[in-house]
Amino acid sequence: MSQCVLEEQVVMDRANEKVVRNTNLLNASVAMCEAFEEEYETATESRNEEIELLGVVRNMVNRRLSGVAQSIVDRDDGFQAYSGPQYQEEEFDHAAAGNQEDNLFGVL
Repeated sequence: MSQCVLEEQVVMDRANEKVVRNTNLLNASVAMCEAFEEEYETATESRNEEIELLGVVRNMVNRRLSGVAQSIVDRDDGFQAYSGPQYQEEEFDHAAAGNQEDNLFGVL
């Protein structure tokens, strides 16, 4: 009978250890989820601020450059691009004797 009680006590101890371990895992998971949620909210807020800033920059660029295209056309003075010299294709003889000792693979 005492053997049976001892075995049951071991089972109960293991069950209690499991409860403690699982409770710790649950608490860690909840804390991690809260941290992820906070990080997500912070990142979303930052992205929204970046998008707003990009909109402001885009408007500034559009205001500054709105007349640039027409200005370029108005200033066009018929500039012609310079064409550089043309080169003829040459041949290179790469069958030189060389130093046999410098050959990495010992073949030449």
